[in-house]
Amino acid sequence: MFREFYSTTNRHISTPILLVLSLFIIFSSTLFGQQSSNLDSLTAIWTDTTIDEDVRLDALVDEIQCRWNIGEYEKGLTMAAYIIEIDADNSHPHYRSFYFIAQGIQQRSTNLDSSILTLLYAVKITNNTGYELGRANAYLSLGVSYLRNDNLTLATSSLDSAHAISFISENYDMLVVRAWALQKLGVVQKARANHVVSDSSKYLNYYRNSLKVFKSIQHNIGIFQNLVELGSFYTFNDVNYLKALGHYKKAEYIPLPEDHFLWIRLYKLIAPIHHYHENYEACLKYNFKALKLAKHHKDSYWINTIHLDIGEQYMYMKQYDKAIEYAHIVLDNAIITNDESEEAWAYALYADIELAKGDYTHSLTHAKKALKLWDGLGGDDYGVSRSNLTMGRAYNKLGNYNQAAYHCEISYKDYNYWADKSRELQSCHCLYEAYKGLEQANKTLYYLERIRSLEEELKPLETTRLLQQREFENKILNDSLKQVQLNFQRDLAHGVEIKQKNQSRNIAIGIGATILLFALGLWNRLTHIRKSKALLEEKNKLIEIEKERAEASELAKQQFLANMSHEIRTPMNAIQGMTNILLRRNPSADQIEYLDGIKQSSDSLLAIINDILDLSKIEAGKITVEHIPFSVQDVMQNVRTIMHFKAEEKGLKLNTVFKDENLHVIGDPSRLSQILINLVGNAIKFTEKGLVSMTVSIEQRTNEQTSVHFCVSDTGIGIDPDRIDKIFDSFEQAYVDTSRKFGGTGLGLSISKKLVSLQNGRIWVKSEKGIGSEFHFTIPYDVPSSSDINIAAADAERNVTEPLLGARILLVEDNTFNAIVAQEELQDAIKGVVIDTAENGAIAVELLKAKPIDVILMDVQMPVMNGYEATQKIRNLTSPKSKTPIIAMTANVMKEEIDRCFEAGMNDFIGKPFDITQLLHKLNEAITPSKTTDSL
Repeated sequence: MFREFYSTTNRHISTPILLVLSLFIIFSSTLFGQQSSNLDSLTAIWTDTTIDEDVRLDALVDEIQCRWNIGEYEKGLTMAAYIIEIDADNSHPHYRSFYFIAQGIQQRSTNLDSSILTLLYAVKITNNTGYELGRANAYLSLGVSYLRNDNLTLATSSLDSAHAISFISENYDMLVVRAWALQKLGVVQKARANHVVSDSSKYLNYYRNSLKVFKSIQHNIGIFQNLVELGSFYTFNDVNYLKALGHYKKAEYIPLPEDHFLWIRLYKLIAPIHHYHENYEACLKYNFKALKLAKHHKDSYWINTIHLDIGEQYMYMKQYDKAIEYAHIVLDNAIITNDESEEAWAYALYADIELAKGDYTHSLTHAKKALKLWDGLGGDDYGVSRSNLTMGRAYNKLGNYNQAAYHCEISYKDYNYWADKSRELQSCHCLYEAYKGLEQANKTLYYLERIRSLEEELKPLETTRLLQQREFENKILNDSLKQVQLNFQRDLAHGVEIKQKNQSRNIAIGIGATILLFALGLWNRLTHIRKSKALLEEKNKLIEIEKERAEASELAKQQFLANMSHEIRTPMNAIQGMTNILLRRNPSADQIEYLDGIKQSSDSLLAIINDILDLSKIEAGKITVEHIPFSVQDVMQNVRTIMHFKAEEKGLKLNTVFKDENLHVIGDPSRLSQILINLVGNAIKFTEKGLVSMTVSIEQRTNEQTSVHFCVSDTGIGIDPDRIDKIFDSFEQAYVDTSRKFGGTGLGLSISKKLVSLQNGRIWVKSEKGIGSEFHFTIPYDVPSSSDINIAAADAERNVTEPLLGARILLVEDNTFNAIVAQEELQDAIKGVVIDTAENGAIAVELLKAKPIDVILMDVQMPVMNGYEATQKIRNLTSPKSKTPIIAMTANVMKEEIDRCFEAGMNDFIGKPFDITQLLHKLNEAITPSKTTDSL
């Protein structure tokens, strides 16, 4: 009814509406065309030699930035050379930064090291001039170069800097830099996910935030690329083709030029989705679209790749003549360009087509040619495996079962290694037929069982594929029905409009009045929406303010913890170190009593500081878990060695029970030791007489994983049932007088629980008041190989001090007491050690130039020149001494400080107060390679 009403009266209200729409369109067109007009006017300014130099440079840099923003990168890079021509006297360094940025970008394709050096110089220039847009662009370009060089840590640091600088400004150019920085950070996170267990939320959030910024400034290229990246995630990581296609379809509606290079990648991502759902016609359609663009851009790689894909599609459609036609095109192109890799792929496609046709002899001939070419090129693993499978199937058809078995064994091992279950199943079928033909019953039976096993494994995947295919087909059908419905409604509305043209003028006036009332109502509604929107914006501002306050509070907390750690741990290093030295100097009996008191008090204070820092790291998600082979029995024995003195002081017996000897696993021995020390320390603290026991057993074991069960029991005071739920909370203890009576912060159990959870384990307690407590926890560990166990055992037996004999160490430390402690500890531990000292980084650099040094122990916070600056100066030396190992020694053990040390070029890190055994291990690791190099 409403549709008929609207159609009838449309001509009576069209005049004012069309007038408004016309003005809007004219205004929009003006804005759209303004970019091109601005570029022309800017060009006119900077090319006019009669105009002031500052004005010309302003116009030139503005045009370069505009061209980068609209995707005309090459033109912008070319124009940057004119900056040097205009600024011949080098009086405008902030403008010249754009020249060096352009040079660095252009060098990426030929020499990444030169690119990075050039962009570092651009960063240096912009840091000195304070030109924020130039700084942001320099850091962004540097981050991309580091990313191309696979240096993910420095890439992250540079891109974070670009994002941070651009965040302070809301102008268009800065917003573009911010969006690109976010997108590239997403690329970095995606690259990291290829090396570890994938955490897709990290890089998905970067892409989504980047997309949000690009949308806010209507930057079509950025919107397009982020939609394609999101679609790519759902294609390859989530295997959700409907979601992927949704993002690709949104990208298709972005108004980029029809011949833009970016369309090729989009079409090549959409095509396989249609292939997966066996919609070969649609797959071909998108491949032909991509081929047209590849030819337009004269990109030989894409042209050959797409020809191969089209040939393969025709093969699946059993149109073998067309398939061979496209394989022949690739072969001709490869021979002309002398591209042996493309030639090999063409022969591989020929072989597959002929196998499908039943021409087994020619299939073998072409597969052999492909293998020969790949062997000459050093091998293409996937191509070699594919051709071996093709040859095996062809030999089976020809009755040559020995050759069939030989080639299919190769492909089977490759696909099994890559976990390509579908191709592995094809290889198994081929091997089953070959060994059946050879009448080798054992192998025939083995591969028959393997076929059944793989088919069972693939059943869920095939079910998922069929369900997705049905959803995919339903979506296409629904889209078609909607389009038919829209066409029908449009035709119907048009017919009604023609019919209603004959109605009388009086009815039209009445309807016009109704429309006027409707317009008034609409106006009121719009006014209400505007008010609601204003209120919402106000609330959003308040929310943003609160969010900033929360972030500032968290930052202040982290800064306070860092400062507290540094200021307390620095003197604590001297106290502990000098106490240990005095204890080794054969003191008298009454002196030992006092020294032990100092040692115990400082250990307790350091434990409290470490607990607070550990809890802060865990809550901030900045704690990492190692993944190395170790012996559970060794960790338990080490904990017993550490804790048995405390037990003896109270007259307690400390037992360890191993239900499984020589238990080796892959995980984090340090975190396990920390958990056990917390639990055993608690047990000793709350037990006046009796014993404390540590027990370990295997709860569950598979070929890949072992779940290990630990138990720490005591005969102490026990816990009431109503208090058990609270003991794992931070700063909580079982009773209000516990801290006063027994000491501690109430963080040990909280940290233990969080550390167990970080390792995918669980922790619980059983306790009875007055009888004792049992703390249980389980952690699933990976099972190591025999080689991992042997390496770990060899490392444990290695004498760490032997390679350090006569070592030449430079100690850089501004605190006199800490310098004395380090010197005394090292001289007691290493025979013939030579130690030079420097009270700041500047002195250290000069000493290194003048003397032979094996390793440097570098404090971080020092006057004159700090540890970071000194490290960078050493790394910039032109002599071999630039590679001298540097180990940071600092009282600030926060993750940000550690990361900063590595970014500055240091090799390792140890916190103060330091453990001499740990320091010796780190010195061994640092010095041994450099001595080996010297001897060579």
